[in-house]
Amino acid sequence: MNLDDDTEAEVIGEMDMGEWITVIEPDGSSRDIETHVEGVPWHRPPPDGSDWMTLEQHFALLETTVHLL
Repeated sequence: MNLDDDTEAEVIGEMDMGEWITVIEPDGSSRDIETHVEGVPWHRPPPDGSDWMTLEQHFALLETTVHLL
């Protein structure tokens, strides 16, 4: 995709609503994971005892389904 300098995007979301990613494992099984990336306004804080996920970790989860596009 090629974006011109005058391209605009509007993202609408709800603060702290959370985001879930369906992850497809190599064996074909799948699981839903709620992601918690600090600084993403629609993500909720991680549960007690858990850490924030990095953006790289978030994108790695998304990569498990890229072959379906």
